[in-house]
Amino acid sequence: MDFETGMIHYALPGRKQTKKRRPSVPMSNALRKALGAINDRTGTVVPPGGDLWPQIQSIVRRAGLAERRTRGTGEAAQGTGISPHTFRHTAATHMARRGVPLAHIAWVLGNTLAMVERVYSKHCPGAMLNAVNMISLDMPEAAE
Repeated sequence: MDFETGMIHYALPGRKQTKKRRPSVPMSNALRKALGAINDRTGTVVPPGGDLWPQIQSIVRRAGLAERRTRGTGEAAQGTGISPHTFRHTAATHMARRGVPLAHIAWVLGNTLAMVERVYSKHCPGAMLNAVNMISLDMPEAAE
């Protein structure tokens, strides 16, 4: 995280490049303020080694969003079923519902527009309403 430029860089130098796209994205003002407070208090935002999984599971349980699973062993038993991908999907869904163009969502996620359209277009009610309203554009008003 680059607080000077306000960017989050996911493609870290020296990290093996995979098929996953790892775009650099700007921090929202609220996120930048919250992360800055953590950084000022602890000197770091991401734990050494970069493994956020245990912290996310703890936060999810403390927030009452899920309980510890009783089946499985090791990490599976500690998991809540909520992962960083869950937050990513939720953020994209909220952006689509708030009218953010799908092309912008694709850019933030580092996905193709076709993939974002396939997954998130159903969450764009305004676009759908505009489309169905076009059907009756030239029709006379219905009699009451």
